[in-house]
Amino acid sequence: SMTPSTTEDTMRSSLFFWGALHCCFLLIAIDLPHRSFAQAQSTINGFPAAAGILVFEPRGEIKAHYPVPGAPTDVDLLPSGDQFAVVTLQGFFYIFSEKPTPIFSAKFDGLNDVDVLPHNRNRFLLTSRVGRRVFIFDRTLGTQTEIPFAFQGPVDADLLPNGNILVCDAQAGHIVEITQE
Repeated sequence: SMTPSTTEDTMRSSLFFWGALHCCFLLIAIDLPHRSFAQAQSTINGFPAAAGILVFEPRGEIKAHYPVPGAPTDVDLLPSGDQFAVVTLQGFFYIFSEKPTPIFSAKFDGLNDVDVLPHNRNRFLLTSRVGRRVFIFDRTLGTQTEIPFAFQGPVDADLLPNGNILVCDAQAGHIVEITQE
């Protein structure tokens, strides 16, 4: 198996998410420096058929494949730039580094979204549609802090610059801003 290079590239590249949605594929690009990742659910143009994360070179070649059991739903780069977090529909939360085996794992209700909280590579904002919750997970302490709201089926949450949390509750058809109060 391949492992990512430790050399930094000064070019900017894109972060690609590929996830199976019935027979179609969804491609979302987000600009990040140095590396790019993609979720592989099937074989597309020779990409691995195993579910997981693909790391691309800035020129588009596959650099590494990280197998992820289940159906990966989101990936986020940790602030150090040398690790990334992955969540799956089956509720697995993984952190990968240089090797294709996770350096950390935990199990929750099915997960849809992961965001690394700024300035703390050990705290993550997690969203679970099936669990009807949004929570902050601290991997060092092993604690979960619930975001207090009666969600019906949240699929995405983001920490806003003012400290509030913006949640897309798809089941309810709402976008909700949760204040710190």
